[in-house]
Amino acid sequence: MIAEGQAASYGMTVTIHYDRGYEATVNHTAETGFVRDLATRLLGADQVVELQRPTMGAEDFAYMLAERPGSYFLLGTKRTDNDPPLHHPKFDFNDDALPIGTNFWVELVEAYLADR
Repeated sequence: MIAEGQAASYGMTVTIHYDRGYEATVNHTAETGFVRDLATRLLGADQVVELQRPTMGAEDFAYMLAERPGSYFLLGTKRTDNDPPLHHPKFDFNDDALPIGTNFWVELVEAYLADR
């Protein structure tokens, strides 16, 4: 273990206690496909970005996904590539995303209920 080797190099020992917080947020395949297909149909393929790698963000939605199938997705709000990210002190929410997000959620609910 790296920490043990580093501690030993200084003539010390180390003990690590790690509290796991949130479980990993893992989407379900069918529900994610449903969301992706709807977003592609409504917004166009050029507006839908599928992450190529998992992110390290923690999300309490993981507990929902442990109980019921679903998909956690993000609504992009960037105006430019230089916009500060969410949780940055200079983040400025892009109000232009509100009608897009609202419309998407309405369409998502209608499509889900129509599929039942």
